[in-house]
Amino acid sequence: MTGRVLSIRGVGRRFVTDGTVPAALSGIDLSCPEGSFTALVGPSGCGKSTLLRLVAGLDHPDEGEIRFGNAGASWLTPDELRRKGALGMAFQDAALMPWRDVRANIALPLQVLRRDWRKDSQQIEALLALVGLEAMGGARPAQLSGGMRQRVALARALVTHPEILLLDEPFGALDFVLRREMVRELQRLWLESGATAVMVTHGIDEAVFLADRVVIMARGPGRIAAVVEADIPRPRPASFFLDPAFHALCDRVERLLADAS
Repeated sequence: MTGRVLSIRGVGRRFVTDGTVPAALSGIDLSCPEGSFTALVGPSGCGKSTLLRLVAGLDHPDEGEIRFGNAGASWLTPDELRRKGALGMAFQDAALMPWRDVRANIALPLQVLRRDWRKDSQQIEALLALVGLEAMGGARPAQLSGGMRQRVALARALVTHPEILLLDEPFGALDFVLRREMVRELQRLWLESGATAVMVTHGIDEAVFLADRVVIMARGPGRIAAVVEADIPRPRPASFFLDPAFHALCDRVERLLADAS
């Protein structure tokens, strides 16, 4: 399985507020190559999560278009990709169903697609092993730590073998040490999946560690202010957090973010 190219062209979105219709997003142009990792950073209210919802097909732009494609395949809209089961999402809140055990939570997207997940039991077990939870398949969410719940959420996002992986502040509720651990874990899972990933984050360090490119957004209305390429070989080890190249990229993103704010 490989990812798809994500093409965003001239996208804008407006919401009615107190009788006015200000633009939440305007003139968004972005192309993410297949199998790439893109991080969106920016001040609160700049439209990062709105853009991710548009890419996911959970909302629709007022102008412009969002399409997914790759060599030898037709281009699809977000709605078409989602119905195909080729789009996976994980959020800050793991949003696990408390009455389901870990296996059943991971299997939920398969059920939504009306697939018999019990026929995919080997795949579920493989995902449990992939996220390091082989012994926890029968556990309920209340029995898991915060980091374990996020691992389950990532496994659930990967269960349909998505071509596009969307992540909205997936580690925002975790402490610093656990976030660093989960960032490294996400890199491993993404590399093994081959998906094209887009992540919204407020963590500059997370963005630089994970991404091929960091997209800095500005508000009033939400727009792309700058793009920083992170041409660093993969996989990036834990020691990369101490690398001068890592800190130089973080400093550059931070300066651009300050200008955009």
